[in-house]
Amino acid sequence: MCSGTTRAKVRLLFEQGLDAEAISRRTGALSGCGGCEWEIADMLKALTAEKAGH
Repeated sequence: MCSGTTRAKVRLLFEQGLDAEAISRRTGALSGCGGCEWEIADMLKALTAEKAGH
């Protein structure tokens, strides 16, 4: 992903209750070129659905 941030790291932070903005502040992802924006958004959407049991 972006800024050396892995999918596993995004998942871990999401599971800790962080949203996209907080994940960006913590990792640096989503704060540069924006190339990873769609990928992280899709991943967070899937994780949210998974958490909701869908």
